[in-house]
Amino acid sequence: MPGGRHHTEVTDRILACLDMLVDGPFVQDLYDISLRFRGSSNQRVIDMNATRDRAEREGVALCDAVELWRDDPVYSTHTM
Repeated sequence: MPGGRHHTEVTDRILACLDMLVDGPFVQDLYDISLRFRGSSNQRVIDMNATRDRAEREGVALCDAVELWRDDPVYSTHTM
């Protein structure tokens, strides 16, 4: 978010290049090898394309339009 403590002059440029963003710290006690694109269950995966689309559609900042990535159900059942 512009003006936020971690926002820099290149933050928006970096975010524009991402398809997905893993949000949250890795927590060893919550480590789960079956999770895709993240290491621990406390982390969330943000679908940046859907987030950008929603932000533009609703005229709000990215941080107010977060859309979480939804995995294909076949991966969550581990029965491939």
